[in-house]
Amino acid sequence: MKFLSTIVLVFITIILVDIQSLSAQDKPQKEYVYQTFKDTRIINTYSIETLQTGVLDFRVSHRFGDIFGVNASG
Repeated sequence: MKFLSTIVLVFITIILVDIQSLSAQDKPQKEYVYQTFKDTRIINTYSIETLQTGVLDFRVSHRFGDIFGVNASG
């Protein structure tokens, strides 16, 4: 009887250790995302990014007028 109870206790211990290791693997690690677009603007529209402290944002932009009257023909 002592041998049987020892085998049962060892078996239960192994099962509990396996269950504990599986429950530890179920929790996903939080992975934070930084610099989604790496700029505050995407083409000509704004993105969700904001500038960090101490960052200089220098832009040179130019918008062309009508090219052969394509945008405002008349």
